[in-house]
Amino acid sequence: MSKTPATNPLYKQDENNDNSTINTNASHLGGAAAKGAAAGLIRSTGDAVSKVASCAKKIDEEHHLVEKTKNATIGIVKSAKALDEKHGIPDKTKKAAADVSVAANEFDKKHHLLDKTKKAAHDTGVALKNIDDKYHVVENTKKGMLKTGDALKEFDEKHHVIDSTKKSIAAASKFVSGALKNRNETKSSDTNNTIKKL
Repeated sequence: MSKTPATNPLYKQDENNDNSTINTNASHLGGAAAKGAAAGLIRSTGDAVSKVASCAKKIDEEHHLVEKTKNATIGIVKSAKALDEKHGIPDKTKKAAADVSVAANEFDKKHHLLDKTKKAAHDTGVALKNIDDKYHVVENTKKGMLKTGDALKEFDEKHHVIDSTKKSIAAASKFVSGALKNRNETKSSDTNNTIKKL
């Protein structure tokens, strides 16, 4: 049942002494294993989706859910239309909106609300400008931000926070990379030993 060295991709011909040996190139085996695992995952996911779709179809066939949902939606639309025709809801809504607009205009004419709001906004702007002219709020805020930036830069230069953070990230990355490499080497070694036993 096993293939001859000439037809089996796991065998390679030794150039020095014509002995057939098992090809232990871990990357070929690892790549094949990864492709097989990916294919298995895709196949099992497809199977699961098919089963869910099949189950949903079976439930719909038994209980006619799609048909009932469609009929309920049509019924709601018909009820809303009948209610609208009976009570004239869109016309009443338009009239109410127009009445509110007229009432708002009358209230504004009587109390000059828009003018007062515009004046209050203008007065607030003038007051803020006067406060800024007197206390230099904007200028002091800019200076404070610059001082904060300088203080953070000085703190970093003294304590090397950014460099330490970069080094920590690099060390963590190296550790994870090494752990994954060791894990893959262990799996490759186990695969190689299994193949040699064959």
